[in-house]
Amino acid sequence: MHVRETPKKKWYGPLASDVRASLPGSWRVVFDTPEVNNAKDQFFNTYRQQVKSVVPRRFSQ
Repeated sequence: MHVRETPKKKWYGPLASDVRASLPGSWRVVFDTPEVNNAKDQFFNTYRQQVKSVVPRRFSQ
């Protein structure tokens, strides 16, 4: 049985080696969605609470 190979489409976009990492304006800016912002806020709030619960206070108040 002979399976015909699918023709490969030519890629005209940038290659990963052409796009510099973390340079502002080097590529399209992708913004976080409101859901992502909420999840980040929840994560960082939980993280801060956990750190507060395990780190002893230096000065009593």
